[in-house]
Amino acid sequence: MRKHGRAMIEGAGLLLVGLLLFLFPEESVAAAREGISLCVDVLIPSLFPFFVISSLLISTGLAGLCARPLESFMRPLFGVGGAGAAALSLGLIGGYPVGARTVAQLVQVALSPVPMPRTASVPKAGSSLPPTTLTPAPSKP
Repeated sequence: MRKHGRAMIEGAGLLLVGLLLFLFPEESVAAAREGISLCVDVLIPSLFPFFVISSLLISTGLAGLCARPLESFMRPLFGVGGAGAAALSLGLIGGYPVGARTVAQLVQVALSPVPMPRTASVPKAGSSLPPTTLTPAPSKP
């Protein structure tokens, strides 16, 4: 019964937000433009170099080379393999989006045999965000 009540409250909240969007269209459009402008002008240019570095780190195999020596540090501290050190370092330098993308790439190329939810908590070790559980995409047949 609690799930049903929560779903009703969430539905009512979404309905209210949708109604407010239609009642105040000028403000909604202005806020959307400001958000898109902020993303295009600030967020994407600041994260782009870190996304490129993380892709190069994974595709060149440098994360795999660094994995073995860093295994002794990463396993007891975070419970993940040495390849998680790439996600940790890039996550601390570039922020959560870069670390999360690095984790996704590590799991995709199978450099990190640890399940994704545990590995996904590594980039956030230095941030103030609470850990979340990420589920990997279903494997292709």
